Amino acid sequence: MGAKPTLRERQAEATRQLLVSVARELFAERGYAATSVEEIITRAGVARGA
Repeated sequence: MGAKPTLRERQAEATRQLLVSVARELFAERGYAATSVEEIITRAGVARGA
């Protein structure tokens, strides 16, 4: 059995799931080629990573 995920790991997973969900919405609306990472993070309300 694996160790219980840390708070940071749980937050990272939640952010990843949010980004995937938002990306799917944008891909459905605009298409893959017309969607940018900037649009995804803006709609998701998260900061761009370094």
